[in-house]
Amino acid sequence: MKNVCRVSLSLWICCLYAEASDPVYTSEKLRSIGNILAITQELLTPESRTDYSYNSYKYVVETGVTGEVLYIGIPLFPDSQKEGNLRELFNFTERYLLELLLLESKQEVSKKMEEDQTFFNRGNLTSIALLTDSLSIKLSNPDIYRQQIEWKKEELVVFSFSFPARYELISGMNKIEQEDKFSEKLKRCSWLPCSFPVTDIEQLSETPQKEYYIRKGNSYQIPAFSPDLYYKKEDDHFHLLNDLEQHPAETLANTMLSTEAKGDYSLEIQQIKYGNEQERYSLPLKQWITYNIQSGCELYFGLETLSTEELSATVIAENCLLGYSHLLHFRISYPMLVTVVGNIPAVLHTYIPIHNISDLFYENKDKFRTTLKERIKQ
Repeated sequence: MKNVCRVSLSLWICCLYAEASDPVYTSEKLRSIGNILAITQELLTPESRTDYSYNSYKYVVETGVTGEVLYIGIPLFPDSQKEGNLRELFNFTERYLLELLLLESKQEVSKKMEEDQTFFNRGNLTSIALLTDSLSIKLSNPDIYRQQIEWKKEELVVFSFSFPARYELISGMNKIEQEDKFSEKLKRCSWLPCSFPVTDIEQLSETPQKEYYIRKGNSYQIPAFSPDLYYKKEDDHFHLLNDLEQHPAETLANTMLSTEAKGDYSLEIQQIKYGNEQERYSLPLKQWITYNIQSGCELYFGLETLSTEELSATVIAENCLLGYSHLLHFRISYPMLVTVVGNIPAVLHTYIPIHNISDLFYENKDKFRTTLKERIKQ
């Protein structure tokens, strides 16, 4: 009996030690890579970047303030190039190529690349050993749905890797993981004025009625949505249009697309998640705008209904480089627009693949029959 107790106690201690030694990962993808590499908590220190080796390849593990694993990959890009959205693209490339190296056979590599729709346009896995700091790096997008990275020695392409602009693949997180982390990232953002300076009248186009000016943005795949901002000229200076009586829709577009617009609004967000789950939270409207701009998103405004009581509309935040969109649908009362303060109820869908957006709005095309541009022409 005593021997049985000793064995049970030993097993319990071993299990407890194993659990304590297991690193915390920010995604299941990183956990699967860490398990193959046999990374243990004892090897990690908080807020560190540590080099290790696998076969003849060096790989790096980065940890956060509590020691959680944030990144694992082969160092192929200098940190000076990892700015903004490029960090996610380059981190993905480094992580994904390491994943391929960890597979046991060429057949497994081919199968994974076929499933993920990734390609070596020049070279193969062994070419990774040739990638040095002396090579130049070029990022391009053959079309809106793909990205391509080339390493070149002068004009000679040494290695070329292409992949779909699909955020689930690039982030290494599934839909549930993406959605669960979104509100946390959004709330951490400190809003700052994101100015769109107008220094020259050539940047603007005048409306037919010569009542105000429009700063044109990039066109969008759905005509009902526009990134345009609207300006009024006063004393030889241009100011964002704020005219509810004559131009309520244009005024609302400015409010939802620019942190420089008048107003002290908060968004009461109902975030719709995978599996009919929901999360509710509130934050300043200008914090939402700032977060999306800093994340590399282009904001587009689409008017749905306009009456003397309320306006309803949708804002799309599109990130072409990473292949996703956020969709915010809201209603705002006319009195709230007059007082330029209040809480705006909104429904939010996050990380929608770009190619799904057109299909989504085709089903609801009647709601967006009249575009803001068409209204301006009337």
